[in-house]
Amino acid sequence: MTRVFQSAPFGIATADAQGRIVTANAAFMRMFAAEGRGVPNTVAALVPDGEEEVGRKLKKAEERAISGRGVAAASAVQVGNQAEM
Repeated sequence: MTRVFQSAPFGIATADAQGRIVTANAAFMRMFAAEGRGVPNTVAALVPDGEEEVGRKLKKAEERAISGRGVAAASAVQVGNQAEM
């Protein structure tokens, strides 16, 4: 499973109950390097400036997953306008 995670062509990261990013694959890290940003260390830091609605939705999904009230589903946040995303 680690090989699939690391070789996926799209960015994948996992977070702990405090919202800290604990694992990230190479594609995830490249997305932020291409934008000239450092790799974020929290889920909240994924949200681009000026995207408050995206931030609220992501926070709500994170809270539901942590509390066990909802299925932990994948969440997508677009970073910049990269065509490969």
